[in-house]
Amino acid sequence: MAPWLTWADLSLRRKGLFVVAIPVIAISLWFVVLILAARQGREAQQSRAHSLQVTSELEQALRHMVDAQSAISAFLVGRNTDWLAPYREAHAALPARITRLKGLVADDSVQLDGVSRLARDWAEWESAAARLIETPAAVGPAMTGPLSALLDKMQRLRGTIDAMQRREQDLLAERNRALIAATRRFAWFALGSLVIGLLGAFAGSWVYSKGVVRRIETVRRNADRLLTSEPFEPVPGRDEVGRLATQFEQAAAMLRERTAELEAFTYSVSHDLRAPLRHVAGFGELLRQRAGDQLDSESRRYIATIAASAERMGKLIDDLLALSRVGRAEIQRVRVSLPKVLEPVIDEQRAAASGRDLQFRIGDLPDVMGDPSLIRLALTNLVANAIKYTRPRAVATIEIGARTLPGDQVEVSVTDNGVGFDMSYVDRLFGVFQRLHRVDEFEGTGIGLAIVKRVAMRHGGSVRASGDLGRGATFSVSFPSAEVRG
Repeated sequence: MAPWLTWADLSLRRKGLFVVAIPVIAISLWFVVLILAARQGREAQQSRAHSLQVTSELEQALRHMVDAQSAISAFLVGRNTDWLAPYREAHAALPARITRLKGLVADDSVQLDGVSRLARDWAEWESAAARLIETPAAVGPAMTGPLSALLDKMQRLRGTIDAMQRREQDLLAERNRALIAATRRFAWFALGSLVIGLLGAFAGSWVYSKGVVRRIETVRRNADRLLTSEPFEPVPGRDEVGRLATQFEQAAAMLRERTAELEAFTYSVSHDLRAPLRHVAGFGELLRQRAGDQLDSESRRYIATIAASAERMGKLIDDLLALSRVGRAEIQRVRVSLPKVLEPVIDEQRAAASGRDLQFRIGDLPDVMGDPSLIRLALTNLVANAIKYTRPRAVATIEIGARTLPGDQVEVSVTDNGVGFDMSYVDRLFGVFQRLHRVDEFEGTGIGLAIVKRVAMRHGGSVRASGDLGRGATFSVSFPSAEVRG
């Protein structure tokens, strides 16, 4: 890897392999340690069984020897050959036991020497015992001396066996200590491997999160900033995420440029249409004033149609300019009190709909963050929309409330008891020039709700609508909450 490459420059595949490799290696080492510990434990058990077998063979050999000594002593006293049975049994069994002992201690030179001494001393003892058996019965010093010599040989045999047993016990204790020490080492190593694996997994996840997830989150925030015209946050790195961010920024810059051009065009066209439209309306009014009395009813209807169309066209141009200004305006981000913004909006709309019975029910409205003018514009359009579509009702009931959404957003909803709409057309409601009713039923240009949507997008919020034909509708818009939760 080139020294100038950073973590962000690595491909996602290499990042993933790196993150996975640390815990996998640690867990592999942990399994290796377990296997080695199991093998050493098995070897320790085998060594213990070996020591116990050697000790058992020595104890059995000593038992045969002691029984043989007792048999010889009894025979010398009573001269009863039946009493020599233990002696004959030892004579037959000990050579095989000594041979087995040689095989068991073949890997220990000290113990092997002990077995050799044992075999030699036993041969001497047997030779002395045979001579005593063949010697005629005697008493006094003639018998005491040889018997004492035989007992001395037996003591040497006992001493050799005791030394071998102590040696085997020392070896067993040493092996136990080694096993305990090895077990402790393996336990610490296994614990260390496990801790390293967990720390590696945590560190790898953190690094992966920092290098990938956080940058993807930055790209997502940049996507939100695309709607609010705010500058993008930088996304470092030359991996797939970095390349995706670069492509997104290039596409976003092109989209912003095209949008700005379209808004400028819309603004220019709308502005340029004002003068000829004023001429049409003005000259139509002059014609009505000068020649109104000379015109027949049909001609006066033509002039009235021209005036009404010019007025409607003027309203459409005003709405287009308002929509364009929403997209072009610089947004202030200040704390906005919704009740203070909504109060003059309701007063203005009441005055515009004088003579109607309008009942407003206002719920608790929290503060939001945003541009006061644009937020007022959105609420004005929502309230005006509710008043317009409740015109067939004798009493218009309009409820305005708010609720907190995930992501520190506040959704403001305006609910009315008006004519409602068919939910199959809900996707058309917030589009430009989209209307569900004829102009002779409800006036309007089909831009008001599009302005609401544009205001919401500039604030990083959203819009939604729900309704039931003949039973009213609810229109909602969300803004950033002023009370950001940690």
